[in-house]
Amino acid sequence: MANSVASRAVLAAKNTVMVRESIDKKEDEAVKYWSERKESIEKEIGDLSRQADEYRRMLDEIDKKISRGIGQGSQEAVVGEKLNVVMNATDEL
Repeated sequence: MANSVASRAVLAAKNTVMVRESIDKKEDEAVKYWSERKESIEKEIGDLSRQADEYRRMLDEIDKKISRGIGQGSQEAVVGEKLNVVMNATDEL
């Protein structure tokens, strides 16, 4: 009878160890998964932040152009084109 109780106790201890190892393994897998997921999300946030900064700069440039006046842009284009014509003409001389 003592052997029976002892063998059941040993079996229960072995089962407990197996269950604990299984839990530890699953915990390790979960920690690894969420660590990788966190890194991925942080990278994505960084990428989106850089993209947002780029869009803000573009919008600032557009706002500056608008604040200078819409007609001014076309005048600048005409002056730029005249400058190109003059530069090309002097290159040919």
